[in-house]
Amino acid sequence: METSGRRQRDTIVHPACRAHAARNTPSTPDADLPPPQILLRDTASRIMTLVALEKWEPRSDGFDAAQVCRNSHVITTTAGVAYEQGRLRPRCSTCGEETFVTCPNCHEAIKGAWPPDSSGLIEVPGFRGLANYCPNCGEPYPWTAAKIAAAKELVTELDGLSGDERALLSRDLADLIRDTPRTDVATVRFKKLWLKAKGPAKAALEHAAKEIFTAAVKGALGL
Repeated sequence: METSGRRQRDTIVHPACRAHAARNTPSTPDADLPPPQILLRDTASRIMTLVALEKWEPRSDGFDAAQVCRNSHVITTTAGVAYEQGRLRPRCSTCGEETFVTCPNCHEAIKGAWPPDSSGLIEVPGFRGLANYCPNCGEPYPWTAAKIAAAKELVTELDGLSGDERALLSRDLADLIRDTPRTDVATVRFKKLWLKAKGPAKAALEHAAKEIFTAAVKGALGL
């Protein structure tokens, strides 16, 4: 049908979106309902968010989930609330990387903040910062794995070290970013090899070490 010289286009809506909107349409008079296209658009947005982020189970401790990107940017510490409000998006607005609300390995929700009460007030305890490792399965979170990978690349660029020394330094990184029985050994070796290392990669690795090494290791190294 032509209207004022322009062709009217029908909006194509995925059947799942249409069915979901129909099931969740409140039982109120038609005059109080928003236009169908707004309901469908909002439902489609929520479904796409779930597809991108994967639906998660609520945490058993009562905390909400945090949404974090691969580069450790915290998008929200109350992902459940953001989802209910239709604000959750699959990409980081700071760097464009994909985001996570669960551990990719075991799928436990990443610990965020305590959700607000019915009045909208947020009670303590609040968000206590990002963990490097999942407390459920022990695997590094994506942002931790990315930082370790970057640090290992920097190690390969260090001058003044032999190939074997670079390999030792790269292996020791895992014991410098968390407390293990080998942390003291790794710290002593890092300190010794650090004195020999040269080149522009050394300053970059020092910056990375300040971000990912434990407080005890940084203290021992004077970082």
